[in-house]
Amino acid sequence: LNNKKLIELRKERGITQATMCKDLNLQQANLSRYESGSIQNPSAAMVKAMANYLECHIEDLLLIGKEDSQTIPNRIDIHVHFHWGE
Repeated sequence: LNNKKLIELRKERGITQATMCKDLNLQQANLSRYESGSIQNPSAAMVKAMANYLECHIEDLLLIGKEDSQTIPNRIDIHVHFHWGE
C-alpha cells in the first residue's frame, strides 16, 4: 500500500480520517496505521473499498510514487563481431 498516495487522495477530496472510517466501517487506528505505513498489506477487500471510496483505481493505492522508487541505471551491452572474407 502506498501510504503517501492514500493520504494525498484522502486530503485532495477533503475527507477526514474520522469521516472515511465511519463511511468504510473502519477503526480509525487502522486507517492511521495504513497512512503511517505501519500496516503495509491490508486485505484486498480493504484496498478495493478504499479505492472505490476515494474514486480511484486500485493501482493508484498500490503503485509506488516516483519519489519512493529506486533508480535502476540503464545498461546496454552491445557485442559486434566482424567476419572478414575467407
